[in-house]
Amino acid sequence: MPELESSIPAQPWDVVLADYSLPELQFELALAFIRYRAPDLPVIAVTGTLGEEKVVDLLRQGCSDVVLKSDLSRLVPALKRSLQDVSEKKARRMAEDALHESEERFHVAAESIRDAFVIADSDGRVVWWNLAAQAMFGYSREEMLGKKLHDFIVPSRYRRAVREGMERFSASGLGKLFGRTVDLAGARQKWRRISD
Repeated sequence: MPELESSIPAQPWDVVLADYSLPELQFELALAFIRYRAPDLPVIAVTGTLGEEKVVDLLRQGCSDVVLKSDLSRLVPALKRSLQDVSEKKARRMAEDALHESEERFHVAAESIRDAFVIADSDGRVVWWNLAAQAMFGYSREEMLGKKLHDFIVPSRYRRAVREGMERFSASGLGKLFGRTVDLAGARQKWRRISD
């Protein structure tokens, strides 16, 4: 096992193929070590005979696949599948990292602007509410997240028209205000109007 310990960090291995029954290798100990040092490195066990329960146990421990020596035709597909899984994991991790960075930039920008910046989902429920919106409308982010936006910031005399407009927009993608800049009346907490 000393060779394994010294070679894993030094060598950019694509996959580990190991005979489960090698007398000088305690396979499960080696598997645990590899999972610890290189969590994404595929490990494929090759074995003469192994019971179904043991195979399931190895897969639970992080073994990518188990191939029987009597059915080595499965080895190449197992290798391809393991390498494909690693490639997909890396791509997914890169996409998640990029998304996280993008979200962080958005949060900084949205909190830095002086204007109220509010995002609602397709049901009209608030998913983003910046500090300027809190100052303008009098509701904290915690109070607004998940709430129907128009029930809080639209004066009561306009609510029906706004709901109908949102339904029309949801159904067709068209609306009277879409793509236009307009000044509208808004309501603060306790329904004190902002402007008319």
